[in-house]
Amino acid sequence: MKMKSLPFIRISMLLTAISAITFPSESYAAQCPTPHSFNFPNSDDSLSRAVRNSANSERMLQWADSLIRSKRKVTIKDSLRYKKHMQRLANADKKLSLANRLLTAHYFNKDIDTSYIKRPSEAWTIKFRGNYSFALTGMRGENNGNSFSGLWASRFRATISTGVVYRGIGISVAINPAKLVGLNKDMEYQLTSYGNRMGFDVIYEAAKTDKGNITYDGRKYKMPKGTLNRQGLASNFYYAFNGRRFSFPAAFTQSYIQHKSTGSWLIGASAQWRYTKISPQDGQPFNKATLKSLNFAIGGGYGHNFCIGRRWMLHLSSLPTLVVYDHSNISGDATTTKAQLHFPNFFIANRGALLYSWKRNFAGASGTLDFSNIGNSRQLEFYNLKWRVRLFYGFRL
Repeated sequence: MKMKSLPFIRISMLLTAISAITFPSESYAAQCPTPHSFNFPNSDDSLSRAVRNSANSERMLQWADSLIRSKRKVTIKDSLRYKKHMQRLANADKKLSLANRLLTAHYFNKDIDTSYIKRPSEAWTIKFRGNYSFALTGMRGENNGNSFSGLWASRFRATISTGVVYRGIGISVAINPAKLVGLNKDMEYQLTSYGNRMGFDVIYEAAKTDKGNITYDGRKYKMPKGTLNRQGLASNFYYAFNGRRFSFPAAFTQSYIQHKSTGSWLIGASAQWRYTKISPQDGQPFNKATLKSLNFAIGGGYGHNFCIGRRWMLHLSSLPTLVVYDHSNISGDATTTKAQLHFPNFFIANRGALLYSWKRNFAGASGTLDFSNIGNSRQLEFYNLKWRVRLFYGFRL
């Protein structure tokens, strides 16, 4: 056998070794049994036993290599090279097994009440998702005795994505079909982290395809695509007091399983930065203008997970926050109008999810609805609405 084939062999061994990790040890399965609604089949075939034995004996890569080479003739010269190759595999097996033990121990070593929430015993989770979002922005106020208002909306955005998660660590890829065919050049990036005790989400948007209208001194003017340039960065943070029994991840990432209804009081904070540039068309009576807004808010709310029967779970939560800092204004060619804090200026983050589980599979929908109101209508007032909906299906291995 020629050694040129070794890179391919290493890749094949790695893939087989990854498959071997999917069979958790009995000790961890005992620590975190699955709820009675999940009936996982026993796999006692010879291949499954061989994979588990190779994993427990720290010989996953060597076992995979033996399968590949079992029907190949090896010369004396290749045999000497093979011994060195097997020694390298043995060293790699030890490192791989150590990393897997540490990761698995960290995965299950959580301060939770297992009579309410539990970790899935399976190592891998595969998910497919459809993501949809929409944004609405508005303003109103007065300038030099002239009243003005505006309302514009983003394009409806849709993406499809798939993700792979191993013991809480994962990677996903998303595709926007409209962007692929050149119909939408807007950008939206999301960073989310849902934990039992605390979590956050951050959204950045850059849009040049918003459309709407502006009313100036009693007359309404259309603002077509290209006349509004909007950017925004918004973030929400939460802390759950009952994180040992109540799980946000059970609803939104499925990295936990909630099998008994409970809720939790929440505290949180919200922050956002908004920038919109308005470029009127020829003949419109108002000049170019720039809207800027920077705010910070703190508050509290409540969330609840309802376990319905053996397979359904419903999540509802609301986290309103009051604005404690604001720096917002609209500036034209020669004038600047500032917004003044007015009680109750607020942000509110609403979340919901519906989950159905059977055997190793789960499917459902989750969504968020964020709304903010800043300033007052006698001077300058901004309001923003953003909703996101996700449809998903997944299974565990």
